[in-house]
Amino acid sequence: MPSIQAHHLAAFRRHLQGRERRPATVEKYCREVRAFARGMKPGQVVTKELVLAWKANQARHPDAEHLLDDMITWPDNLETAWYYEQVQEATNSHTYTMHTDAEKNPYEIWSELLPVRDWAQLEKEWSDAHSGQTGGEVV
Repeated sequence: MPSIQAHHLAAFRRHLQGRERRPATVEKYCREVRAFARGMKPGQVVTKELVLAWKANQARHPDAEHLLDDMITWPDNLETAWYYEQVQEATNSHTYTMHTDAEKNPYEIWSELLPVRDWAQLEKEWSDAHSGQTGGEVV
């Protein structure tokens, strides 16, 4: 399937309306397709793998309007990309509260950034604690 064009979205909308979906449901599905399409490169082919990867990232619900100003950002993670919030979610440890909008869509409001962890040090501590030098038996 080629990249998602306006006529694809219009056909999808007609299909949903033909199935007697509630207007709010139609809008929700169309909003999700638009969010998916925003991050695609021109002419990029929609594959099952691409859709599954996108859907897997939807388990968390960060919202660009409710992130924190002092979070870590990446110069190549543009706010217009469909994956922007998901990359920020993965980059920044934080506390948050869950909310829902008028259409019952969940979203996070970030409240505090947590300290950046020294992963090399944590890995070393784990390795030292689990090395074979403690006389343990390797199974």
